[in-house]
Amino acid sequence: MKRRLLSLLEVIAVFFLIFFLDYRFHLEGYRAMIFSLYWVFLMFYAVRSDLVIFFTALISYSIIFIVNTKVQHFVLDKATLMSNVIVTATAAIVALINESKVHTIEKLKISNLEKDKEIEKLNEKVESQKIIIKELKDRLFFEGEGISYLFAKLRDLPIEDPREMLQRFIEIISEFFGIPKLSIYRFNNGFYRFISGKGQPILGYTFKDEDSKVVQKAMEEGFSKITDVIAEVGESVEPWLAVRIGEKEKKFGVLIIEEIDPAKLNISYGRYLSSISAWIYGILDRLEGYNEELRKKHMLPDGSYDKEYFEETERKFKELYEKYRIPYSIICICVKKGREKEFMKSLRRDDVPNLVKSEEDFVCYRTLLSTCNEQGKKAVINRLKVKFGEDLKVCQVD
Repeated sequence: MKRRLLSLLEVIAVFFLIFFLDYRFHLEGYRAMIFSLYWVFLMFYAVRSDLVIFFTALISYSIIFIVNTKVQHFVLDKATLMSNVIVTATAAIVALINESKVHTIEKLKISNLEKDKEIEKLNEKVESQKIIIKELKDRLFFEGEGISYLFAKLRDLPIEDPREMLQRFIEIISEFFGIPKLSIYRFNNGFYRFISGKGQPILGYTFKDEDSKVVQKAMEEGFSKITDVIAEVGESVEPWLAVRIGEKEKKFGVLIIEEIDPAKLNISYGRYLSSISAWIYGILDRLEGYNEELRKKHMLPDGSYDKEYFEETERKFKELYEKYRIPYSIICICVKKGREKEFMKSLRRDDVPNLVKSEEDFVCYRTLLSTCNEQGKKAVINRLKVKFGEDLKVCQVD
C-alpha cells in the first residue's frame, strides 16, 4: 500500500515539475513545443503502468492543461485542442491494451506458480516412492537369503573373548548394513560405558542416562531413531538410531548407530537390528555366567585378581587396541590398609586390580582400566583422590 501511494505521488510530482518548467521559462508547452514533455510522460505511463497510475497521470495532465491556459494567458486554437484530445485518447487506448496484457501476464505467472507447485509435489511423491521401493528391496533381501547369510557369519564369532566377539560383531554389522559408525555401550547404574565400536564415538567413552533422548527412548521401547524425539532434543549430541541390547528389566546395554544413510532411518531397519541385538544378547547372557565364574576363580580375598588373570586380560586389551584402536589404561594406586575393599568397590565392574606390593601403611595395586583413554585415566585418578584423600597415593606402573 505504501509503495502504491509513493508511485501515485511520483506521477503527480513529475507532471507538476514539467508545469513549473513550462511556466517559469514561458515554454507554452501545449502549443509551442513540437514534441511536448507532457505527452511523452503520458504515453510512458500508458505503456509501463497499470490503469490507476495512468488515470492519475491523465488527471494531473488535465488539471495542468486547464491551469496553464489561465496562468499563461493564451487562447486555445482548434489545432492545439485537437492535438491534445488525440494524444489523450491514444494514450487511453494504449493504457487499456496494456492493462489487458498485464492481466494476461499475471494470470500466466499464477498458472506457472501453480504448475511449479504441482511439479514439486510430484517430485516429492516420486522421492517418497523411491524410498518405499528401496525399503521393499531391502525387505526382500533381508527376509530372503540376506538375514540367513548374516546369521551364518555371526555364528562364526569368536566366543572365547566377549570383547573380541563384540568387536567382530560390530565389523560384520557395519559391513552388512553399510553403517560407517556404530558403537556398543554397557549399561550400569545409570551410566553407559563404551565397550566396542567402529569410528570415534560421538557420545564419548562414557555418558549418563539423561545425556541422550534417543538412547533413553530405545531403552524403554527397544528401538528409537532421532526423528522420534526431535522435538525434545536441545543442544545435546544425539545418535541417529539406537537399539536396546537385552530385556527391559534386564538391560545389557545399547547398540548406537552414529552415522547412517537417511533412507535407512526407518522401522524396518530398526526391527532387523533389534532381532540381531536380541540374538547377540542371548550369547552374551550365556557368556556372562561363564566369565563371572572365571572372575571368581581368579579373585583374591581382598577383591583383587591374581597375576595370571591380570596378565591374560592385559594381553587381550593389547590385541583389541592393535586391531581396533580400542583404548585401555593401567594405573598404580596405593591405598591405606583397612580401606582395600572400599577401593575395590570404587572401581568399575570390568576393571582388573592386581596386588603388586604391600608397604607399612599402604597396599599398592596396578589396575587395568578397560576402554579408557588418557583423559579417562586422569578422571579416574582424580575421582579416587577426592574420595580417599590422604589415604591414597599414586605409584609408578612397572
